[in-house]
Amino acid sequence: MIDIYFKNGETKRYEWMRDVDVPLQDMLFVNVVKDGAEEFNELAHIFKIDPSFLAQKEDIEISSRYQEDERQLSINLKFPYLRSEDARKEVEGELSRKSSQQFQRIHRQTIHIVLTHGLVLLIMTPDTQRVLTYYLGQKAMKLKSLHTHEEIFTLLIQMINDYYADVIQIIIDRVIVYSEKITEIKRVSENDLNFITHLNFSNMHMKESVIEIQKILLLLKTSSFLDHAQKNKLQLEYEDLLIVAEHIQFSFDRIDDLEENVSNKINLEQNRIMNIFTVITVCIAPPTLIAGIYGMNFQYMPELATRYGYYFSLASMVVVILIFLGYFKHKKWI
Repeated sequence: MIDIYFKNGETKRYEWMRDVDVPLQDMLFVNVVKDGAEEFNELAHIFKIDPSFLAQKEDIEISSRYQEDERQLSINLKFPYLRSEDARKEVEGELSRKSSQQFQRIHRQTIHIVLTHGLVLLIMTPDTQRVLTYYLGQKAMKLKSLHTHEEIFTLLIQMINDYYADVIQIIIDRVIVYSEKITEIKRVSENDLNFITHLNFSNMHMKESVIEIQKILLLLKTSSFLDHAQKNKLQLEYEDLLIVAEHIQFSFDRIDDLEENVSNKINLEQNRIMNIFTVITVCIAPPTLIAGIYGMNFQYMPELATRYGYYFSLASMVVVILIFLGYFKHKKWI
């Protein structure tokens, strides 16, 4: 699927690349949703771009994330997104604060932004389309009011930064909600531990994504494809990301506090279990001793001939157990 924004302010959608039948010079911004890497060559043919750099999405070096030559400026971004069906509602803040368990771990897929001397291309996968389409919808009116490809490129970077800030706020909100929940529950389940792990992984993904785009913004300051006004806007975006990075660190601190709280609850639960075992062991030991003594096969044991010896031994066991239970109750062990 391809959405094309034209220089005259109009937009048009094509289901297949082969259906694109308008001159390249009339286009300003192209939004492409692709299913596979094999479509890069077709994109390159239609929009006159170099596809070789776009295929380097699995490399981790910054050189595989940003490349600029005389023809085009290319960016590969590891874009974080929510696989949950409630991803859009997460972003819009429509989920109830009580539904913290619906938050899913963040995954990342590569999106591509290509800037030429007259055109901007945004290339994304169906998975990332859900989030990006929502944000593009919010910016639709502003997109139509822009007249240069440099302004659109800057708007895309701003849009991605806004999305990062929103997702990080979602993570912080979930940590806060879950911290309140943990203080109320008595026993921590495996689902609770898995949820905290998901939060931590998601926060790590967001930190990696923010560091990545910060490096790219620093490189864009020397780009020949952007004018001074757009570079100033991107500098402001870089400064905003510094604040976002502080929020990520705050989220890590909250998650650490949450993990410590959970660990303390687990230790308390283990201590309660050990107390129960201790009480049972101490209560059983005296009756076991009495039964062991009178179970010995000696020929002469005076108590064995006593008429009420059996009842006396049972009463002794019960009295000893009650004495220990009373003692433990007084010490508030039980």
